[in-house]
Amino acid sequence: LKSAFRPQRTPISPSATKMPLPRAASAGLLGLLTAAAVATAAAHVHAHGDAKKTAAIAVGAVATSAVKKHAHGHEEAVHMGTSHSISLKRQLYRSTQKHRSSTKVVHKTAYYGQVELGTPRQAFTVVFDTGSGNLMVPSTYCSSRACSMHRRFNRKFSTTAEDIEADGSPSRKGAPRDQITVTFGTGEISGIFLQDDACIGNLCTNVRFVGATEETEDPFSSFKFDGVLGLALPQMSQGPEFSLMDRLVESKVLKQPLFSVFLSDSDMEASEITFGDIKEEHMTSPMFWQPVSRDTGYWQVQISDITINNQNQHLCSNCQVAVDT
Repeated sequence: LKSAFRPQRTPISPSATKMPLPRAASAGLLGLLTAAAVATAAAHVHAHGDAKKTAAIAVGAVATSAVKKHAHGHEEAVHMGTSHSISLKRQLYRSTQKHRSSTKVVHKTAYYGQVELGTPRQAFTVVFDTGSGNLMVPSTYCSSRACSMHRRFNRKFSTTAEDIEADGSPSRKGAPRDQITVTFGTGEISGIFLQDDACIGNLCTNVRFVGATEETEDPFSSFKFDGVLGLALPQMSQGPEFSLMDRLVESKVLKQPLFSVFLSDSDMEASEITFGDIKEEHMTSPMFWQPVSRDTGYWQVQISDITINNQNQHLCSNCQVAVDT
């Protein structure tokens, strides 16, 4: 999901007017990591009462780390709770884009795993996406084929679900709801705002998310996963309460305030995402950290170049790239 969004008030119906959204700048990252692993960290720095946020990315594993640093110089790391790993399935996806004089074939790989929402829990498969900031799943308000062929969140079945507007205020019964439309490749998702308990294994917190009311056939009917879980920096989410990672950190349920991702390109080796810890067995070199270079919401870093067989190709000298699962 590479898009900003502007909420609008509209009734929940298939014929609701959709608002096009401006696309945010994005960049691809190719061939940078040898260990098929990537890490991100956000450090919160406090000086004389003014909070400043800096961020860094660790290449060698994938992490979001919160460390409090006070004016007198000591660092206070929070180590509480536990960690949980989710095995990721891999889907190879191919799409064909035809133009007047040519045809372009696009190959993509999606890695997805399970999260649970509501009470009692409803299970969904989601792509863990470091290039977007919100949790989005189909809802029972959506009747399009792209939604009905996937699992849909039933708000009426959850005793802890709340109907909310874009700013988190409670929805009024019978009144038009705030709605969001997000562009995703060649298609788009429209949805309403909800709040409920979300669990990754035994790690649970309360979070705001988007329940889809409409999804386009292309490309969502081609995907095996149900939705998207955004793991970008907070600027990319609708608000702090929409960032699942931030909510887990604030709830102090994590062993360490970070997540790590191992993505394999082979069926012989399983991919996984770990919340609250780093799996050193997936690393082929020691961890090192790279500052996030721009305040865009992406895990954006500057690279020296792209190499093939350890040889600089002079294709992207000092480029800005987004580390994107």
